[in-house]
Amino acid sequence: MKRIALIREDLCISGGCERVCVSLSNELSRYYDVYLINLYNNQSAYKINNNVNSFYLRNKKQRLRESLIIDIIKLRSYLLKNKFDVVLIIGGSAALQTFLATIKTNIKVIFCQHNAVGLDLLNKKSLKANFYRFILDNAIKFLTDRVVVLTKKRFNRIFY
Repeated sequence: MKRIALIREDLCISGGCERVCVSLSNELSRYYDVYLINLYNNQSAYKINNNVNSFYLRNKKQRLRESLIIDIIKLRSYLLKNKFDVVLIIGGSAALQTFLATIKTNIKVIFCQHNAVGLDLLNKKSLKANFYRFILDNAIKFLTDRVVVLTKKRFNRIFY
């Protein structure tokens, strides 16, 4: 049976990405071995079926700069140990860690852009915001096997 991991930073918010992630996990778990991976321990706003396995990289929320390296190491170790076939990244909040954790593995990576990638950064003109947006857009282009987007406009922004 195929092993599928769905990765999302946070499920305690009752937003669209979280609903998609939990709904997809619940439905896929009827046919596959599904794991729901969160960056930190939190209570889901939506009901997760008992046959969906959960895993948290850390106990509390931290800034990216404080946890990036540790998250990459823990995530890579967990993905390889459990021999996942496919990883679905739901939204951009856990994308960078996942992209870097799956480099040089046989794991297929699918990025599901449910919200605007770097939306909070689009209006910022700082060098830091532009650099992060550049890194994320290029990681999406070059480190994924498939990309799922909601609109043609978003597709064009990422790939052109």
